[in-house]
Amino acid sequence: MRKFLNEFAHPTFVVHKESETTFEHCRGFGKYANGWFSILDDDTITLYNELGQMVENNLADVYVFRTGHILKRKNNCTNFSLINPKGDVCMTVDDAEVFSDHLFGIHKKENLWDIYTLEEEYRQIFSNLEAEHLDIYPYIATDNAENLVLKVVKNQINECWLVEGKHYTVKQKIRQAKNILALPFFRFAISDEMIAVSGHGDNCVMAEVCGDIPMDVLNKFLLPLALNVHGVIAYDNGLYLLKDEMGCWSLYNKETEKIFTNIYSLHFYESSEGDVPCMLIGQTNQSKQASIYLLDNGMLKISYDGQVIWITEDGELYTDDSSSGSIFIF
Repeated sequence: MRKFLNEFAHPTFVVHKESETTFEHCRGFGKYANGWFSILDDDTITLYNELGQMVENNLADVYVFRTGHILKRKNNCTNFSLINPKGDVCMTVDDAEVFSDHLFGIHKKENLWDIYTLEEEYRQIFSNLEAEHLDIYPYIATDNAENLVLKVVKNQINECWLVEGKHYTVKQKIRQAKNILALPFFRFAISDEMIAVSGHGDNCVMAEVCGDIPMDVLNKFLLPLALNVHGVIAYDNGLYLLKDEMGCWSLYNKETEKIFTNIYSLHFYESSEGDVPCMLIGQTNQSKQASIYLLDNGMLKISYDGQVIWITEDGELYTDDSSSGSIFIF
């Protein structure tokens, strides 16, 4: 099992622009923060630097951190090794997980974890952290310091911890819940009911409770963004929709201001013809079709009742008034 590489469903051509090199029949690809990349060919991974020059081959798995440290496993080897930029072996471990381009964890026996940071210096920030499963989400707080949210699973129960990143101390633990889901733009949906999840890659995620108990939506500080809602659709541009107990969806901007409402029965557009745009289909309270597109420039385009509205990432609305000859072009 390869943890740190995106594997393709079919052999694929990969082109590296910097070196103008084409790799044919690739079965997987990895790109790293320092510009290095890796190519999976058959059952072997080869690591290249930012100029397209081979660094190492015969790898079973590899990840390169932005500091230049390399976490790798050779073919026919069961252990991972962490190599510093000088080429020295820092550690050899049985199992490892990468959480960001400078955070990784060592999964030890009996659900114990050691967590390390490579930021500024290589050091351990948590020791023997108990978790059946662990996710770490780094983010930049208001003081420009990086904080963390740890999602910890114990006895099939989820809990989130807010960690102050300067000294890596736990500032807050929120209530436990059976289901905690990470959403785009660093938000979380929490419910003791099952959560049905659908989405369009990392750009947009829809989460709806499967029962009568509503969910809470939290911001990156683990503070309530919305309470007692029955569904949330989160975009990576910061806009989001909430569904109330009557099934009505409303759109909000980053400042939590309601900017559009009265859409019902939203679901993702699906097609059997390959790649499709990020589009939600629903209806208005007049039972007429409504659609919401996420455009490549991060704006939303809402079409309903023959009208079109464009909404910027900041929540500003523009309308298409064709009768007056005025149209907003993006």
